[in-house]
Amino acid sequence: MKLNILKLNVMHPLRGFGLLRTHEGAPAAVVTPEQALRRSVLACMLWEREFYEDGVTIADRIKALVPQVAAGRVAALAIEARTTMKLRHVPLLLVREMARHTTHRALVAETLAAVIQRADELAEFLAIYWAEGKVPLSAQVKKGLAAAFNSFDEYALAKYDRANAIRLRDVLFLCHAKPLDAAQAELWKRLIANELATPDTWEVALSANTAPKQEVWERLLAENKLGALALLRNLRNMKAAGVDEGLVEGALDKMKTDRVLPFRFLAAARYAPHLEESLERAMLRALSGAAKLPGRTVLLVDVSGSMVARLSRKSEMLRTDAAYGLAVLLREVCEKVSLYTFSTDAVFVPPRRGFALRDAMETSQPHGGTNLGRALSAVREPYERIVVITDEQSHDHVPAPRGRGYMINVASARNGVGYGAWSHIDGFSEAVVEYIREAESATQSNRPPGKFSRGRFAFHATLVCPDRFTRRYRCAREHTIIISDATSRLATGCKEVLHAWWLVIIVHASLNISPDPTKLSTFVMISTNAGRRQRAIASAPTKTPTATTAQLRKQYFDSAPTYLDAIRPTVAIPHNTIASRAVRSLAPNRTTR
Repeated sequence: MKLNILKLNVMHPLRGFGLLRTHEGAPAAVVTPEQALRRSVLACMLWEREFYEDGVTIADRIKALVPQVAAGRVAALAIEARTTMKLRHVPLLLVREMARHTTHRALVAETLAAVIQRADELAEFLAIYWAEGKVPLSAQVKKGLAAAFNSFDEYALAKYDRANAIRLRDVLFLCHAKPLDAAQAELWKRLIANELATPDTWEVALSANTAPKQEVWERLLAENKLGALALLRNLRNMKAAGVDEGLVEGALDKMKTDRVLPFRFLAAARYAPHLEESLERAMLRALSGAAKLPGRTVLLVDVSGSMVARLSRKSEMLRTDAAYGLAVLLREVCEKVSLYTFSTDAVFVPPRRGFALRDAMETSQPHGGTNLGRALSAVREPYERIVVITDEQSHDHVPAPRGRGYMINVASARNGVGYGAWSHIDGFSEAVVEYIREAESATQSNRPPGKFSRGRFAFHATLVCPDRFTRRYRCAREHTIIISDATSRLATGCKEVLHAWWLVIIVHASLNISPDPTKLSTFVMISTNAGRRQRAIASAPTKTPTATTAQLRKQYFDSAPTYLDAIRPTVAIPHNTIASRAVRSLAPNRTTR
């Protein structure tokens, strides 16, 4: 998992405050294009109006920033936004903008395949691609769509093949995807002929069934046919139909929450208060077994007028819901907590738990101005860390924190105040809680930022090839690569490198889960264009004895997808390194095309 904390990943130092202003008039930080892109993307409901800016303005800013940021970083951001921040549309916009620019185009296919995780996103990407008029699809876009198409079964295709302007079969015709086997070829023939089996979804069941709605809902619950979002959105409908409450509670206890944002539980509880206990348990499962943050933590939650804006036109969820959801989760992982809301003034809130804490925050004070500076001055108690959840549009100057300070930005406004001495975090997924824990864990164990636990990650790096490789294979000297758990494979968009016989990448892999940096060993993987799997072939050991090729393959590569933890931002392979010698030893057995 990549740290979403720009304090740890700043390309250039901040150039000071005072040149820019927030929408409320406070001095704002001057940030790098990458920082500006991250704050515009990671809390963005694409094309939805926010309190200060409309959706078109935010989208246009994202489009303008993409060519100013390195291709690998944009690609990694798109994957992070989709997999970690659980955003669906803004990652597609990022990939579409990458396809416009020759500097970014090489990574489009791999990135697109990683961010498309629902079948309807195939058609939605084309709608975004053609938003300004129909243009031919680039080769990289076709490759990405084709790779994504292979991952969907008949149920997914039938469920999301909607009668819109762009159908899934249109995408199939345009990307020229090739089936993996005969069964998939037959499936696609049925898709083209509009003969897919009707999916047993709740929409189909309610519209096509003459049975009472209560029976339909109870059957769907008993057969586990409702996805997490469908379950949360229909709690009110189930109650109106007289569905057995025990069945609903059982479904909530079993539902998968990995793609559900915290604020959706709060919104569901607003219309189904009788299920608050079950909803609360489901929401907190995301942090089950999580280690506590030691010491005292001060939580400062923004309840100003700009925070009560809707997250989208068709939703009644507010940005305060996003802030309250994060505060409820943080309350659970902090050893000792003092919680305040702030608007015009700071107000102490009793540190209740769960949805009771949400109610206490909502009724703590009127939704007025955004005096974050005054609120920070009002917090007099000592603390190990202070966490501010806000849209960053302060009216007054924001001082530095007295201890560790985290500014969680839950909006996409152009300028913000949470930089410099503050560790800046963008987004409203529960992952921001993990970011704080990982940041402090990295500091305490003296391990480099970027070495993370197994689970979610998306890294990019620049590969610098030795001169003899660039001459022999006529490929570029530098290539951007991506390693992501979303694709579970090495990704590179460089056509020349793919056509070469191997690609050498030096990465770090952990011998075990231990965060001890002395347990790291550098190893080399080779990727061949002959379709063979990547093989560990050499080691540059500094703390471990030399191993044979077979031992390295068994020890590192077989577990690499699980234990791969970090990659250097820039990886250089000098001509005389052990990596070059290892590859050179294989050269007599290889011939170029």
